[in-house]
Amino acid sequence: MEVLEAAERLRLVDCFNDPLNRRVKCVLISTRAGSLGINLYAANSVVIVDGSWNPTHDLQAIYRAWRYGQTKPVFAYRLLAHRTMEEKIYKRQVTKEGLAARVVDRQQVHRTISKEEMLHLFEFGDDESCDIPLELKEAREMPVKQAQM
Repeated sequence: MEVLEAAERLRLVDCFNDPLNRRVKCVLISTRAGSLGINLYAANSVVIVDGSWNPTHDLQAIYRAWRYGQTKPVFAYRLLAHRTMEEKIYKRQVTKEGLAARVVDRQQVHRTISKEEMLHLFEFGDDESCDIPLELKEAREMPVKQAQM
C-alpha cells in the first residue's frame, strides 16, 4: 500500500473536488485516513468497508463528504457480512454510541465489558442469529442529511 505525501494528497483531493473534473470519479481511502482533515464534497456516496472500533472514526469519514460546498444528498453505506468480525465491530460501535448518548443525557453508564462479552467477540458459531436491525438488512438508500451551510 502506497502512503501519499501531504502535498500529493492535497493535489489529488483538489483534483477530485474540481467541478470541471471529468476524470476522477472515485476515491479509495481507509476510514482512518479519511477521518483526518480532508474535504471530499464532490462525493455524495461513502462506503465503509473497514469499520473502526471507534465509531467516531467512521462518522468523521462520512463527514468528509458531508461538508461545506456539498450540494447533493450524502448517502453512507456499510458493508457487513454475517458472523464476521465486522459485524461484531459494528455491534460494539452501536453500544459505544448508546453509551455516549447516555453520558450526554447524564444517565447512569455501565463502563466495562464483561469477560463473557469479550470472549463472545471471538466466537463465530452456526447457532448465532443475525440481530442487526431490519432497517439495515433492507439496504435502502437513506440520505445522511442535506448539508445546510
